[in-house]
Amino acid sequence: MGAMMLKKWAFIEKASSHSGRTTLLTHIIYTQKLPISVAQKVAGHINPSTTVIYTQPTEQEISEALRNVGYPPDVFSVVNYVMVMKTN
Repeated sequence: MGAMMLKKWAFIEKASSHSGRTTLLTHIIYTQKLPISVAQKVAGHINPSTTVIYTQPTEQEISEALRNVGYPPDVFSVVNYVMVMKTN
């Protein structure tokens, strides 16, 4: 059965092999909490930096990490953090 037919039956309008791959690797890293090296092997990536793109933290994760090390949200917001990281 073709991929187009499966997409139609599942009422999926936009999907690609890349979106499926992204879902799989993100699931391995975040839901299963396995090391990036496992996702790297599954993806067939030679260089781990290729796999790191699937580990982009959410704003909530960044805020939580900053709170955990003592930065109150009103003093050091996620926006400021991102701006500092972009300039370095």
